[in-house]
Amino acid sequence: LWEHQIYDQRTCEFSRHARYSKHGPRRGYEFARQAGFYLDTWASAYRATQDPEFLLAVERFLEAWQRWQNAKTGLLPFEGRSPDVVFVLHNLAFTVDGWEAAGKLPEPLAGRLKEFIRSVDDALLKLEPDLGPEGKGFPKIADAQTCEVTNRAMAKARPSYSQEFINQRYSPYGGLWASVYGAGSYTDARHALLCYYRYRQIGRDAYRALVLATADRYVGVEPVPLGGTLTPKTLAPVMALLHGAWRLSHDQKYIDASKELAEHARKRLFEPGVVFPFATDQRDKYPYYASISYGDSLMLMFLDLGLILQERESDLFLECSIR
Repeated sequence: LWEHQIYDQRTCEFSRHARYSKHGPRRGYEFARQAGFYLDTWASAYRATQDPEFLLAVERFLEAWQRWQNAKTGLLPFEGRSPDVVFVLHNLAFTVDGWEAAGKLPEPLAGRLKEFIRSVDDALLKLEPDLGPEGKGFPKIADAQTCEVTNRAMAKARPSYSQEFINQRYSPYGGLWASVYGAGSYTDARHALLCYYRYRQIGRDAYRALVLATADRYVGVEPVPLGGTLTPKTLAPVMALLHGAWRLSHDQKYIDASKELAEHARKRLFEPGVVFPFATDQRDKYPYYASISYGDSLMLMFLDLGLILQERESDLFLECSIR
């Protein structure tokens, strides 16, 4: 990863895309979401091997993100070439996975990383959600300079995209349901689920409030995914969020809502005698299982729901694999 994914080990420019068959790192797609993955990978490798090169990778990356962090707001940019755009989900994922990484590192590096992540927490919690019953949803795209929830800077960053496409794929707010690729799938549930994981890490009440307010938007609501296609990826993070809200509140309404989604999935994505879910509910057109549709996450949430219903939820903690 350090040798073949990072374009420049001094500046830490990188791309989430890299060749797998030969050396060919790129730059320009420095997503904070992926950076969190990398930090936790290097920290895990260090804990297992004590190889100082992994500490060097973490330290260089931390210094890079300290440079890239917006000085006014504390938010992390979408990518190196689009410093005015913020993807909120990427920032949240960075805090969760970066914190996991810090727990595997020695001092003083661990403390420096945690201090930096807390500054991102502070920035994220300044954003203004709209989570009422008729609200727009969880902030998805923001202006790095002002914290305004808007996709204007995204339109400037992708001038070849039509405004219609920008508004669909890169809407300012997440919305309840989605089944499309990339940022189009960054729903309210996916954002709030990361808030739940972050609350478990640090116990910050503002994150707890976001979890419960977002989960309430899903209670009694039937899935209507953007584009009209239902996939496991549509449902799994919502079930995970509802389970998290139940663990925080022990309000039965969240488990009842999850059971309704599980039954919806059973009818639309499964057939008798077949263990795996279909890639989509368009079974005739796509009559197969596909890992990219996150069927594994849906099955994990089925297991999690089963454990809760059997009052065995303390047996293990299952994280939805969708970040």
